[in-house]
Amino acid sequence: MIPAQEPPNELERVAALYQCNILDTEPETGFDDITQLAAHICQTPIALVSLIDKDRQWFKSKVGIIATETPRKLAFCSHAILQDGIFIVPDTLKDERFATNSLVTYAPNIRFYAGVPIKTAEGYPLGTLCVIDREPRELSQDQISALKALGNQVRYLIETRRSLVEISRLSIPTATKMSKGKFLTKIAFWTSIAASMVISMGAISYAKMNDLQEANIVFLQQQDALSKIDRPLSHLRDLKSAMAEYLILDSPESLEKYGIMFSQLEQDLQALAKAPISVNYNRVDRQQNNDRYAEITTLLLQFIGKELSSSSQIISLRQTVGSQAAQKQALEKRDQDAVNLNDIQLENLINTEKDTSIRLLQKKQVSMSNAVGLSLITMLSTLGVLGLLFYSIYHEISARYRLANRLEQERDFIDTVVNTVSALVIVLDPEGKIIQFNSECERVTGYRYEEVRNQSFWKIFLLPEDIESFRSTFSQSFNRNSPSSYENYWVTNNGEHRLISWSTTTLLSADNKVDFVIGTGLDISDRKQVEEEIRLQNWRSLVFSQITLRIRQSLNINEIL
Repeated sequence: MIPAQEPPNELERVAALYQCNILDTEPETGFDDITQLAAHICQTPIALVSLIDKDRQWFKSKVGIIATETPRKLAFCSHAILQDGIFIVPDTLKDERFATNSLVTYAPNIRFYAGVPIKTAEGYPLGTLCVIDREPRELSQDQISALKALGNQVRYLIETRRSLVEISRLSIPTATKMSKGKFLTKIAFWTSIAASMVISMGAISYAKMNDLQEANIVFLQQQDALSKIDRPLSHLRDLKSAMAEYLILDSPESLEKYGIMFSQLEQDLQALAKAPISVNYNRVDRQQNNDRYAEITTLLLQFIGKELSSSSQIISLRQTVGSQAAQKQALEKRDQDAVNLNDIQLENLINTEKDTSIRLLQKKQVSMSNAVGLSLITMLSTLGVLGLLFYSIYHEISARYRLANRLEQERDFIDTVVNTVSALVIVLDPEGKIIQFNSECERVTGYRYEEVRNQSFWKIFLLPEDIESFRSTFSQSFNRNSPSSYENYWVTNNGEHRLISWSTTTLLSADNKVDFVIGTGLDISDRKQVEEEIRLQNWRSLVFSQITLRIRQSLNINEIL
């Protein structure tokens, strides 16, 4: 198995995914309808809307499987999000990237995969809409086109969700000056008094707090070490449970669960091997304690490795020979484990470390009670000062709150006006990216605001031959106070060319730099067409008159002759 590489913009991609607020949400009809339709069109038993988190693959919608997530390392979709178009694996056993993947060798026994990347408007891949079969196969061109179309619908649903979370509304800066000098002077005065009192009391409680901090650090490290020990042991218990369930029921679900837990334990082994368990003790017995953790790590690796090998043998025996032989071997293994000295030694070491952690917790509680007493004195001493400080800032906050309400009303009014006027209104930043796009623009161009937000205006709407001249004129308009006028063709979503007459006005910041460029315009395509038809009709009338005159002249000459 060859795991997928991380995208080059992984941090930005994960941030975009989190902005959507979609991970670990409840099932939604819109997504479930899409996966049902994808499975029906492609005639596959499994269809998923999969989102790739930092270290897992989570299913927003699923058809044909029970699991809600899998490790990212095993995910086919981790490969799919690296592609620009659809990613298809006709036969996984013939592809070295997936042939040994536990999702292929165990349930759900993936043999065919096709996934369409789901990308944001900025181009960050969040996951896929994918279909899966347990038999090798191909998709027809019609099925591929339908799957891409459904993928676009998933993208639209996610973009709409993000738009509701991050409502991007136009805000026109308001030049408001507030007197800050007097307010900041009061804040500085009362803050200095409070700080002096805290520092003086802090000198008294320093010794206790230092002991508490040291005990807290060691305790947290011990708890982290114990969690690192308990995590693989917990996964091992789940593995044994899944194995026992499979030996009894022989169900695909239990085998799938076993495969997932087997992969998780392999990852636990790799993590333990790369980063052995240790605690950074600050006492003289640090070496002795770390030697104990090194011994625990070694025994734990041996113990889990032995359990994985044994369980794999039992599962293989169940699949090849039968349940009785597998159950017999499982019972023999349990009896053997009862007298295994290494296992008993590991258990004793873990219990010893837990007792040490309990004693450290008790010491921490004593230190905490002492520190709380001293901190209470400090808190009561500064409470009055902080009350005066709060009173000083109350009036400032009230004034700013009233200002914020006025700005909110002003912004809502602007939004209402922008979206109800019959003219096209578009707001760009100095780089030409679209900040606002009113409903008339949506009607004329056929694009939704979510599709063009933060995208380059000229790359979407202008003809290739007009881009350079417009960019040059657009940059020059920053140096002029008067509006700049344009008349050029915009390319709509369906490829139609619409002639737009529009003008731009720059909005400057307090330091005289361009913040926004506001463009307003009208679609004059129909008017231009009418003018052309009238001009053509006038030309035809003129030509007809000339021809008629020539004919009459010719007839007169013939009569004279």
